[in-house]
Amino acid sequence: METWPRAWPLEKNPGFGFDVSHLSGDFERCIVGRVGDRFWGLGYQLERLAAYDLKAVFFVEPLFAGVMGLTYLERIVSLIQQAGQEVQLHPHTEWIPWQKEPFLSSACRSNRLHGFDLETQKKIIQRGVNLLKECGVSRVTAFRAGSFGADNRTLQALAQLEIVCDASYNASYVGHTCRIQTSKRLFWPQWQDGVILFPMGCFVDFPGHLRHLQVTACSLSELTTMLNQAQEAAWPSITLLSHSFELLNRAKTGLDPLVQRRFEGLCRFLAAERGRLSTVGFNDLPLLDPATVVIQPAPLQSHLLRTGWRMVQQVASRAFAL
Repeated sequence: METWPRAWPLEKNPGFGFDVSHLSGDFERCIVGRVGDRFWGLGYQLERLAAYDLKAVFFVEPLFAGVMGLTYLERIVSLIQQAGQEVQLHPHTEWIPWQKEPFLSSACRSNRLHGFDLETQKKIIQRGVNLLKECGVSRVTAFRAGSFGADNRTLQALAQLEIVCDASYNASYVGHTCRIQTSKRLFWPQWQDGVILFPMGCFVDFPGHLRHLQVTACSLSELTTMLNQAQEAAWPSITLLSHSFELLNRAKTGLDPLVQRRFEGLCRFLAAERGRLSTVGFNDLPLLDPATVVIQPAPLQSHLLRTGWRMVQQVASRAFAL
């Protein structure tokens, strides 16, 4: 749950200034999902989750409030919590240089959390927690780094701040934006450096390649097939990803009907299969015993025909959007 300016200044220099006058429009685009007089973002998604009686966790980016003020963040938190859904922490460090009240030295700059040392990461995470609490979040128990950009120091920082659950590990991003090092690739929850890692759901979509379970990145068939495989193999949990702006096209100027149908289909599937596949928040999960030895499974496997059909759908959708 994050908002981005349509265009950053070419020179990200705190002394260069930053024009916030256009940011309300970016909020409407990224969070509200406004297209004319229709809304396909947070409000729509909360309404559909409620219609199907599904639980979701909203990892909310709070550092933008240090640039735009608390009003927009308060609105986000209020909508989510009034809908009975869970708010957790998702800071993007790209907002740090533009804070009205800087909390770090101007020398502390990186587009990923893993670019900061341990003590600085703690300050960033604590700043995010404080902003969420100012806006009505009573308890932060889970965290996901912006762009999965965490490392093991991030986990240590979370443990020291008593945030016990982390969702930053993504096996398809390890070695790239995700710098969390583990003894082997993770697909199930596991303790690491004082916190429980809840890995992003991933599957093999063609030989040698992992794809994570994101609504815009996978077909409905891939999503439902991987959920079925995980349940049949008795996986304790699996994590899917979406964003408030994902039902819009790439330019954020109109609805992407393919993704909207996919989102609706996923909700319908989860509601129909709630006896096998329950949707839960981190606050509803029992904590994994630290003494538990977790034997990691092989990744879930898709089929080349399914992968090919998804690619055809994506190409067709983009072509018709032009």
